[in-house]
Amino acid sequence: MLVAVIDDGIIPEMFSIGPLRYDMCVTKRGCVRRRKPEEKITTNHGTTVAGIIRKYAPDTEFCSVRVFSDNLMKTTCGKLFAALKWCLKKNIPVINLSLGTVDPLDFKKIRRITDKLLRNGQIIVAACNRNGK
Repeated sequence: MLVAVIDDGIIPEMFSIGPLRYDMCVTKRGCVRRRKPEEKITTNHGTTVAGIIRKYAPDTEFCSVRVFSDNLMKTTCGKLFAALKWCLKKNIPVINLSLGTVDPLDFKKIRRITDKLLRNGQIIVAACNRNGK
């Protein structure tokens, strides 16, 4: 199964994750492109998520879609939208989102793309926010 992990990137050498099908990043302008080797991953949230998935589904193949590019672990709605749109275009069957927003202004935009993904038969696994809402 192919799974996109939209997060801070995946370090494939950790947790026996292995080669990535795609190693992408989203620019500030919302362009999705291959991550350059010099764009180091300095946090490991996405890597940990992929490691947990690998533990329970050892045959999983991963796409890393990096929307966080600094240690603050903050991104924009535009970058998240671009990452989800890329997943739709590539028809990635399962999308993991261990991130989210509590800004009501983001909900409508994100809802449009998630509705398209779900109508296309793609599965979105999303975390609940820390406040349980």
